[in-house]
Amino acid sequence: MRNEAPATGRNPITSINEALREGRFTRDRLKGIFRFADTDTKSTGKFLRRHEDELMRVLRDTMPGLVQSSSENAVQSALSSLGSDERVLGAGQHHRLLIKPDAFHVSVLFQPTLAFLGRVTNVLPDGLESARSASEVLDDFVLKVYLPQLEEKISLLFHHAVSAPDAFQPDILSTRFSPRPILKAATQLIALINSLCAMLRTTPFHRENYSRLIVGVIIQFYQRCSHRFQALVSNGGIESPSSSSLAAQWAQKSELSPCLSELFVAEDCVIKQQLCRQESHLEMGYLTQCSVDKCDLNPSVRNISALCSLYRSIAWFTQELNALKSSPEGALSPTSTFSRMDPVSAFSSQTSWPHFPFLHDTSKDNQLILPLSHEMALRFGALLKTYTQLAEIILHTIRIEVRCRAIYYLDAAFRHGNYQIDHEVGEPDPYIVDLNSELSDFDEFTSTTLLKKEQNFVFFGLEDLVERLLVNNARQIRVANDFGMKKVNRNIRALQQSIRTIGDGEQFAEFERARQYYTLFSLGTSRFA
Repeated sequence: MRNEAPATGRNPITSINEALREGRFTRDRLKGIFRFADTDTKSTGKFLRRHEDELMRVLRDTMPGLVQSSSENAVQSALSSLGSDERVLGAGQHHRLLIKPDAFHVSVLFQPTLAFLGRVTNVLPDGLESARSASEVLDDFVLKVYLPQLEEKISLLFHHAVSAPDAFQPDILSTRFSPRPILKAATQLIALINSLCAMLRTTPFHRENYSRLIVGVIIQFYQRCSHRFQALVSNGGIESPSSSSLAAQWAQKSELSPCLSELFVAEDCVIKQQLCRQESHLEMGYLTQCSVDKCDLNPSVRNISALCSLYRSIAWFTQELNALKSSPEGALSPTSTFSRMDPVSAFSSQTSWPHFPFLHDTSKDNQLILPLSHEMALRFGALLKTYTQLAEIILHTIRIEVRCRAIYYLDAAFRHGNYQIDHEVGEPDPYIVDLNSELSDFDEFTSTTLLKKEQNFVFFGLEDLVERLLVNNARQIRVANDFGMKKVNRNIRALQQSIRTIGDGEQFAEFERARQYYTLFSLGTSRFA
């Protein structure tokens, strides 16, 4: 058997072996131990006398000789002696807590309790009335005690999940169930939601209120993700958010967003090229009266890596929620018995989440679903759409950020570059070098955080935009000579080599049109007279 971490690190239910180790767990002596011997025997006896007499009568009628007259007070005698024997408690009333009280454990008792009430109905003469009264007590307990405590527990777990210092850092264990790393907050909250759905299998009371707690977690996480996105695209950075970057603003424009959404799902290369030209036309239209300045870009390329991780996590989170929604009807029954499975280690915290509910196995034979009323189902569907829209905006922002940087650096290279030089230079313009460096960073970020299709979407059509900018920005060159034109050609070659290496390598980047355009310089003005 392989070595494993202690049970307390894998799930909140401590193993009995660990609990029985000397000195490992001690009783909280501030809390007293309940004993029947400490109760008011007179009031208890008065309350139970009617039920005891009825029970004795039934036993005499059905099994004569089993119950003697001297046994009429047997119940009270047993209650008075139970718990008073020092052999039970031991010296000093020593007591160990095997399982820590927790709202997540209460649902385990529902089915046994209901089964017991069913037996009471069959055994006792007035069993139906007693069971009905007990059911009302249980229903009242769920509504006034269990659900409020569960809501408080969920709120605490949610706060820990999204407010931890590494909440929006990749979870290294997530690669066990996802092709790309997922943020820790997303994996922890899916673990919480799946645990709640598993508990819902054995929760026969107020299921609508219970489902509302789960939907509340989904709503709150969407708000956190939205705030995270706004902070990452802020020109002031995460610490001092201000206005959004130009890419984030364009990504939310009603004319551009449908074009990019269609481009993402398109398969035909001709259609994709048409959509890219439409996108470039719209983007150039936004720049009719202005240009892209440095302050319009995201202040840190590291934020792009965070945006990629946020997008992938939201997309994965939405897929997991869809799985809960699209599970076969009938897989969940209020009276079905749910067998607890071993926790999935990928979702288990090893150190910092000792009180976090573990994630149950969700294999085909143990499929989890979230049963919802019609009204809640509509709300749940709307929530999934908002998650999908947020994920699209983030991915579109990443793509547009790449293009905005290409627009800025190429404009600066022609506007501020010196192309009237007295010797041949061996390096491209510094702005071109910076652009290539950032494109390489973007390629690294996307290749490690996004799926292949998403990475291709980010860079698709970039070579066409760059070639268009190479030609259009020629108007920014005030004076040039032959050495200056060689510098332009060196810039083109540097861009060609850089773009060919990013993404999946399908960006051919021939730039033939740009090359032919700049060869016109060598013809001189006399050829156009």
